[in-house]
Amino acid sequence: MPVLLALEKLSNKEDNDIKIDDNLLNTANQLISDQQQRYGRVLQSELIPLLKENKVNLIYGEPFPAEIQKSITRYFLSQVMAFLQPVYLNADSDFFPSNNELYFLITLKNERKRRRVLILNIPSSQLPRFYKVESGDETFVVFLDDIVRFHLDRIFPQAEVTGCYSFKITRDAELDLKDEYAGNLSEQLEKQLLKRDLGLATRFLHQPGIPASVFELLKKIVQP
Repeated sequence: MPVLLALEKLSNKEDNDIKIDDNLLNTANQLISDQQQRYGRVLQSELIPLLKENKVNLIYGEPFPAEIQKSITRYFLSQVMAFLQPVYLNADSDFFPSNNELYFLITLKNERKRRRVLILNIPSSQLPRFYKVESGDETFVVFLDDIVRFHLDRIFPQAEVTGCYSFKITRDAELDLKDEYAGNLSEQLEKQLLKRDLGLATRFLHQPGIPASVFELLKKIVQP
Protein backbone atom coordinates (compact mmCIF):
# COMPACT_ATOMS: atom_id res chain seq x y z
CA MET A 1 0.00 0.00 0.00
CA PRO A 2 2.78 2.55 0.70
CA VAL A 3 4.16 1.92 -2.80
CA LEU A 4 0.72 2.38 -4.35
CA LEU A 5 0.15 5.57 -2.35
CA ALA A 6 3.53 6.90 -3.48
CA LEU A 7 2.77 6.06 -7.10
CA GLU A 8 -0.57 7.82 -6.85
CA LYS A 9 1.13 10.98 -5.60
CA LEU A 10 3.67 10.83 -8.43
CA SER A 11 0.98 10.24 -11.05
CA ASN A 12 -0.70 13.49 -10.03
CA LYS A 13 2.41 15.53 -10.79
CA GLU A 14 2.80 17.07 -14.21
CA ASP A 15 6.58 16.79 -14.43
CA ASN A 16 6.80 12.98 -14.78
CA ASP A 17 5.48 10.18 -16.96
CA ILE A 18 4.25 7.89 -14.14
CA LYS A 19 0.58 7.03 -14.50
CA ILE A 20 -1.53 4.49 -12.64
CA ASP A 21 -5.08 3.29 -13.02
CA ASP A 22 -7.56 5.55 -11.26
CA ASN A 23 -9.17 2.56 -9.53
CA LEU A 24 -5.94 0.87 -8.44
CA LEU A 25 -6.14 1.90 -4.77
CA ASN A 26 -9.83 1.04 -4.54
CA THR A 27 -9.12 -2.36 -6.09
CA ALA A 28 -6.31 -3.04 -3.63
CA ASN A 29 -8.48 -2.04 -0.67
CA GLN A 30 -11.28 -4.31 -1.88
CA LEU A 31 -8.90 -7.25 -2.24
CA ILE A 32 -7.63 -6.71 1.31
CA SER A 33 -11.19 -6.50 2.63
CA ASP A 34 -12.15 -9.70 0.82
CA GLN A 35 -9.14 -11.53 2.28
CA GLN A 36 -10.05 -10.43 5.80
CA GLN A 37 -13.64 -11.60 5.33
CA ARG A 38 -12.42 -14.97 4.05
CA TYR A 39 -10.09 -15.31 7.04
CA GLY A 40 -13.03 -14.80 9.40
CA ARG A 41 -15.17 -17.36 7.59
CA VAL A 42 -12.44 -20.02 7.58
CA LEU A 43 -11.68 -19.46 11.26
CA GLN A 44 -15.31 -19.67 12.39
CA SER A 45 -16.65 -22.38 10.10
CA GLU A 46 -13.62 -24.65 9.64
CA LEU A 47 -10.72 -24.21 12.05
CA ILE A 48 -12.56 -23.77 15.35
CA PRO A 49 -14.88 -26.78 14.76
CA LEU A 50 -11.90 -28.97 13.79
CA LEU A 51 -10.05 -27.96 16.95
CA LYS A 52 -13.08 -28.81 19.09
CA GLU A 53 -13.23 -32.27 17.53
CA ASN A 54 -9.74 -32.79 18.94
CA LYS A 55 -10.67 -31.40 22.39
CA VAL A 56 -8.91 -28.09 21.79
CA ASN A 57 -11.24 -25.18 22.51
CA LEU A 58 -10.20 -21.85 21.00
CA ILE A 59 -12.31 -19.36 22.94
CA TYR A 60 -13.16 -16.76 20.32
CA GLY A 61 -16.12 -14.42 20.56
CA GLU A 62 -17.71 -16.24 23.51
CA PRO A 63 -17.57 -16.06 27.35
CA PHE A 64 -14.88 -17.93 29.27
CA PRO A 65 -16.13 -21.29 30.58
CA ALA A 66 -16.59 -21.27 34.36
CA GLU A 67 -14.01 -24.04 34.91
CA ILE A 68 -11.10 -21.94 33.59
CA GLN A 69 -11.98 -18.49 34.99
CA LYS A 70 -10.00 -18.87 38.24
CA SER A 71 -6.88 -19.94 36.36
CA ILE A 72 -7.23 -17.02 33.96
CA THR A 73 -7.65 -14.54 36.82
CA ARG A 74 -4.52 -15.88 38.54
CA TYR A 75 -2.59 -15.42 35.31
CA PHE A 76 -3.96 -11.89 34.87
CA LEU A 77 -3.04 -10.78 38.39
CA SER A 78 0.40 -12.40 38.43
CA GLN A 79 1.57 -11.76 34.85
CA VAL A 80 -0.60 -9.40 32.81
CA MET A 81 -1.72 -6.52 35.00
CA ALA A 82 1.78 -5.14 35.61
CA PHE A 83 2.22 -4.41 31.88
CA LEU A 84 -0.98 -2.40 31.44
CA GLN A 85 -0.57 1.34 30.83
CA PRO A 86 -3.89 3.21 30.44
CA VAL A 87 -3.67 6.63 28.74
CA TYR A 88 -6.59 9.04 29.16
CA LEU A 89 -7.47 10.99 26.03
CA ASN A 90 -8.58 14.51 25.33
CA ALA A 91 -8.24 16.99 22.48
CA ASP A 92 -4.65 17.81 23.52
CA SER A 93 -3.39 14.24 23.90
CA ASP A 94 -0.10 13.44 22.17
CA PHE A 95 -0.35 9.65 22.43
CA PHE A 96 1.21 7.89 19.42
CA PRO A 97 -0.12 4.35 18.81
CA SER A 98 2.73 2.01 17.94
CA ASN A 99 2.94 0.18 14.65
CA ASN A 100 1.03 -3.13 14.57
CA GLU A 101 0.27 -3.09 18.29
CA LEU A 102 -3.20 -3.97 19.56
CA TYR A 103 -5.05 -1.52 21.84
CA PHE A 104 -8.41 -1.12 23.52
CA LEU A 105 -10.35 2.12 23.25
CA ILE A 106 -12.39 2.27 26.47
CA THR A 107 -15.15 4.61 27.57
CA LEU A 108 -15.90 5.01 31.27
CA LYS A 109 -18.31 6.80 33.55
CA ASN A 110 -16.87 7.95 36.84
CA GLU A 111 -18.72 8.44 40.11
CA ARG A 112 -19.95 11.83 38.85
CA LYS A 113 -21.32 10.21 35.69
CA ARG A 114 -18.77 12.02 33.54
CA ARG A 115 -17.49 10.15 30.51
CA ARG A 116 -13.78 9.45 30.23
CA VAL A 117 -12.04 8.02 27.19
CA LEU A 118 -8.77 6.13 27.37
CA ILE A 119 -6.49 3.83 25.44
CA LEU A 120 -5.29 0.64 27.09
CA ASN A 121 -2.38 -1.32 25.66
CA ILE A 122 -2.49 -5.07 25.10
CA PRO A 123 1.00 -6.26 26.17
CA SER A 124 1.52 -8.77 23.35
CA SER A 125 5.14 -7.61 22.97
CA GLN A 126 5.89 -8.73 26.52
CA LEU A 127 3.58 -11.76 26.80
CA PRO A 128 2.34 -14.51 24.45
CA ARG A 129 -0.77 -13.61 22.47
CA PHE A 130 -2.42 -16.87 23.62
CA TYR A 131 -2.78 -18.48 27.04
CA LYS A 132 -3.43 -22.21 27.42
CA VAL A 133 -5.43 -23.80 30.23
CA GLU A 134 -5.79 -27.56 30.77
CA SER A 135 -9.03 -28.79 32.32
CA GLY A 136 -9.59 -32.54 32.49
CA ASP A 137 -8.88 -34.01 29.07
CA GLU A 138 -9.59 -30.72 27.29
CA THR A 139 -7.38 -27.78 26.37
CA PHE A 140 -8.66 -24.21 26.32
CA VAL A 141 -6.82 -21.50 24.40
CA VAL A 142 -7.71 -17.87 25.08
CA PHE A 143 -6.55 -14.57 23.61
CA LEU A 144 -4.50 -12.18 25.72
CA ASP A 145 -6.80 -9.28 24.78
CA ASP A 146 -9.85 -11.25 25.95
CA ILE A 147 -8.12 -11.83 29.29
CA VAL A 148 -7.66 -8.08 29.66
CA ARG A 149 -11.25 -7.39 28.61
CA PHE A 150 -12.56 -9.94 31.13
CA HIS A 151 -10.85 -8.07 33.97
CA LEU A 152 -11.73 -4.46 33.13
CA ASP A 153 -13.71 -4.19 36.39
CA ARG A 154 -10.50 -4.94 38.30
CA ILE A 155 -8.48 -2.42 36.28
CA PHE A 156 -11.08 0.36 36.79
CA PRO A 157 -12.82 -0.53 40.06
CA GLN A 158 -14.11 3.01 40.69
CA ALA A 159 -15.75 3.48 37.29
CA GLU A 160 -18.39 1.93 35.05
CA VAL A 161 -17.04 0.58 31.77
CA THR A 162 -19.53 1.64 29.08
CA GLY A 163 -17.60 0.52 26.01
CA CYS A 164 -14.51 -1.42 24.96
CA TYR A 165 -13.34 -1.52 21.34
CA SER A 166 -10.15 -3.03 19.94
CA PHE A 167 -8.08 -1.27 17.28
CA LYS A 168 -4.72 -1.54 15.57
CA ILE A 169 -2.67 0.82 13.42
CA THR A 170 -0.35 -0.23 10.62
CA ARG A 171 2.28 2.37 9.89
CA ASP A 172 4.60 2.49 6.94
CA ALA A 173 7.13 4.63 5.14
CA GLU A 174 8.65 4.51 1.71
CA LEU A 175 12.03 2.81 1.45
CA ASP A 176 14.60 5.25 0.14
CA LEU A 177 17.56 3.15 -1.02
CA LYS A 178 19.93 5.12 -3.23
CA ASP A 179 21.82 3.54 -6.11
CA GLU A 180 25.07 4.75 -4.60
CA TYR A 181 25.66 4.47 -0.90
CA ALA A 182 28.46 4.18 1.60
CA GLY A 183 28.58 1.45 4.20
CA ASN A 184 26.91 -1.88 4.73
CA LEU A 185 23.69 -2.54 2.79
CA SER A 186 22.07 -4.46 5.66
CA GLU A 187 22.68 -1.52 8.01
CA GLN A 188 21.07 0.85 5.52
CA LEU A 189 18.06 -1.46 5.17
CA GLU A 190 17.73 -1.65 8.95
CA LYS A 191 17.72 2.14 9.27
CA GLN A 192 15.11 2.49 6.54
CA LEU A 193 12.86 -0.17 8.06
CA LEU A 194 13.02 1.49 11.47
CA LYS A 195 11.42 4.57 9.90
CA ARG A 196 8.27 2.54 9.31
CA ASP A 197 7.47 2.48 13.04
CA LEU A 198 7.15 6.27 12.88
CA GLY A 199 5.56 6.50 9.45
CA LEU A 200 2.09 7.50 8.39
CA ALA A 201 -0.85 5.30 9.32
CA THR A 202 -1.72 3.29 6.20
CA ARG A 203 -4.28 0.96 7.79
CA PHE A 204 -6.68 1.52 10.68
CA LEU A 205 -8.50 -1.60 11.89
CA HIS A 206 -11.11 -1.14 14.57
CA GLN A 207 -14.03 -2.93 16.14
CA PRO A 208 -17.40 -1.55 15.02
CA GLY A 209 -19.68 0.38 17.35
CA ILE A 210 -17.35 3.16 18.51
CA PRO A 211 -19.45 6.29 19.32
CA ALA A 212 -19.04 8.94 16.60
CA SER A 213 -17.56 11.64 18.87
CA VAL A 214 -15.07 9.18 20.38
CA PHE A 215 -14.17 7.89 16.91
CA GLU A 216 -13.33 11.41 15.71
CA LEU A 217 -11.09 11.89 18.75
CA LEU A 218 -9.35 8.60 18.03
CA LYS A 219 -8.75 9.53 14.39
CA LYS A 220 -6.96 12.71 15.47
CA ILE A 221 -4.73 10.64 17.75
CA VAL A 222 -4.00 8.03 15.09
CA GLN A 223 -3.13 10.52 12.35
CA PRO A 224 -2.70 14.07 13.66
